[in-house]
Amino acid sequence: MTTGMTRRAIAAAAMSLIAISNAKAAVTIPGVFEAEAFNTGGEGVGYHDKTAGNQGDAKFRTSEGVDIFVSNDPSGGVYIVKNFEAGEWLAYTMRVSAGGNYDFELRAATDPGFPDSAFHLEVDGTNATGSVVLPNTGGWTSFQWLGKRRLALTAGTHLLRVVSDRPYFAFNSVRATAAPPPSPYFGTATVVPGSVEAAYFDNGGEGVGYHDKTTGNQGDAGFRPNESVDIFYSNDAASGSAYILKNFEAGEWLGYTVSVASGGSYDFEVHAATNIAFPNTAFHVEVDGLNATGTVVLPDTGGWSNYQWLGKRRLALTAGTHILKIVSEQPYFAFNSVRLTVPVATVPDPSKVLFSCGFATSPTDCGFSEQSKVPGRATLTNIARDGATGLRLHTEPGDNNVASSGEMERDDLWLSQAASDGYEGREAWWANSLYFPDDFTAPTWESYVVFDFHNSAPGPWQANFMVNFQRQTDTTQPGLLTITAYGGVNSGDGPYGATLGQIQRDVWYDFVYHVRWSSGSDGFFDAWLNGKRVLTHRGPTLYAGQGVYLKLANYHSPVCDPYPACIGTHKASSMIYDRIIRGTTPLAVSSGTLEGVLGLVNGVLTPLVP
Repeated sequence: MTTGMTRRAIAAAAMSLIAISNAKAAVTIPGVFEAEAFNTGGEGVGYHDKTAGNQGDAKFRTSEGVDIFVSNDPSGGVYIVKNFEAGEWLAYTMRVSAGGNYDFELRAATDPGFPDSAFHLEVDGTNATGSVVLPNTGGWTSFQWLGKRRLALTAGTHLLRVVSDRPYFAFNSVRATAAPPPSPYFGTATVVPGSVEAAYFDNGGEGVGYHDKTTGNQGDAGFRPNESVDIFYSNDAASGSAYILKNFEAGEWLGYTVSVASGGSYDFEVHAATNIAFPNTAFHVEVDGLNATGTVVLPDTGGWSNYQWLGKRRLALTAGTHILKIVSEQPYFAFNSVRLTVPVATVPDPSKVLFSCGFATSPTDCGFSEQSKVPGRATLTNIARDGATGLRLHTEPGDNNVASSGEMERDDLWLSQAASDGYEGREAWWANSLYFPDDFTAPTWESYVVFDFHNSAPGPWQANFMVNFQRQTDTTQPGLLTITAYGGVNSGDGPYGATLGQIQRDVWYDFVYHVRWSSGSDGFFDAWLNGKRVLTHRGPTLYAGQGVYLKLANYHSPVCDPYPACIGTHKASSMIYDRIIRGTTPLAVSSGTLEGVLGLVNGVLTPLVP
C-alpha cells in the first residue's frame, strides 16, 4: 500500500519533470506555468542572477544561479523562487495560440519588512507593463495572484521576462488568461453622433474599461465604488451632469464603446475644466487602439468650476462599433462628458479673408496649377477637412524629372506669387490642413516635402519655408516631420525651424501661420499645429530681392531600400490637402483655438491679444 508520504514524493518528482520539460519547451498562452520552469541556457540567457549558485533548499536545477526553494504555498506548487534582487530576471519562451489581449498575474507573497516590492514584464525585449508595485500579502506564506497587467500579444512565439524592480517577493507561478472584452456601461454602445457621460466608461475593470495607476475610487460620489476611477459629485450645475472625473494622471485612460451609424468625419470634444496651476494639460484619443488625434493641449478655462467644450479634433470613423479611449498625457483636468458631432464648416469672417480654397470642384480651383509627370495625377477625394471634398496629390514610380526635379518625384500644386501675395514687406495669416492617408509612403532617410513657400528666383535655391521630413540618427527609423526655413542673402542663409515628431496617419494636421515676408530683421514667422504654437522666429524670412509663392507638395526622392537599386520597384505615395486660407486676422483663418492668440470665452472663439 502506497503511503501518503510516498504519494507526495511521487507527485513532487512528477512536477519536477514537468518543470524541466517546460524549461526546454515553450509555455502555452493562455495557461499557467511554474516560476522554476524558466528557460535553459544559463546566466544571461534563461535568467540573470547577481549571486553565483542556487542558494535554495529544494536541490532542483542545482547548476543554475536561481534560488529555488521548496514551496510553502498552501495552494500548491512544488517549488518557489526567492531572493529576487532588483535587476534580476527569469525568461520564458511563450507560444501564443491566438493573437489578442491577455491578463498576466504572478502568484507571489510579500512581507511588510520589504515594502513596495515591484517587477515588470518584458515581451521580446520591450518593457510591456512599466513597474508593477505589489501589495503587502501579510507574510512569506501568504501567496496571492498579484500585479495583473494586460498585454496585447500576436499569435506565435515570444520571449517573456519577469524582471525584479525592487526586492523582495517570493514567486510561485505565472498565470495568463484571455482578457474579457469591454462592454458598454448600460449594455448598449453610445450612438454616434451623440454624447456620453464621462462616468459611464465601459465595464470590465482595470485594463479593460479603464487604466488607473492608484487603487480605489478616491472620489466623493459613491458611484461605481468598486472601480479605481476617481468619480466626484459634479460642480458643473449648468451641464446637468451628476458626476465628474478628476485626478487624471498621465498614462491613465478611459474606454467607451460607440456605435457609428454612418461612416464619416466627426468632431470629438470633452466638456472639461482646467486650472492655471497645471498648465498645458493634454490628452489624446485612440480609436480601436490607434492614436487618432495626436497630443491635444487644453487651454486654461479659469478654474475647476469653469467647464467648456474643449479639444475639438476631427475623427474619421467607419460605420460600426469602435472603442474610443481618452488617454491622459499631462495632468490635470476635470471632465464630465464627451461628445461626437457632425462637423459644421467654419465660415471665416469674409471681410478679413483674402484667399480661400476648399477644392469643391477641381484640383485647379482657385488659380492653382499642377506640376506632374502625368496630367491629372491630382484628384479630388471624399476625405475632407471642411465640406465634401479634399485634394489628393499622388506620385507613381517614375514621376521624376518634373520641372527640374531630377530624380525627385513630384505631384505639386502651386499658386502664383501674386495670388500668394508673397512680396517683401507683406504680412498675412495663413491656414492649411494636410492629411497622411493609408497610401502615404513614409520616408526614413529619404527627402520628402509636403508643403512650402517657395522662393521666386529660378535655380537650386532652398525654399524659404518647408514642412518636410528629416532623417533621424538611426536612418532605419521613421523620418520626423519638421519645419525647415531660411532667410537672408544667399540660399540656405539664416536657417530656423522646429521638429514636430513622427506622423500619425488618418489624422488632420491643421497648420496656422503668421508671417511678415522680409529679407531684413523686421521679418517674423510664427506657426501653430492643431492649436499649439510650434515655431516663433524673428528675423529674415525671404532672400534679398526675391519673393515667395505657395506650393502644396508631394515632392520626394524614391522611398525605398537598398537605394538606388530599389528604384522602379518602390511604392506610390499620396498626400491630402484642404482648407487653404489667407487672411488679415487669426479669426479669418483658424477653425479653433491658437495658443497665446485665440481662446474660447463662453464657448466663443475670441482673440487673447489685441
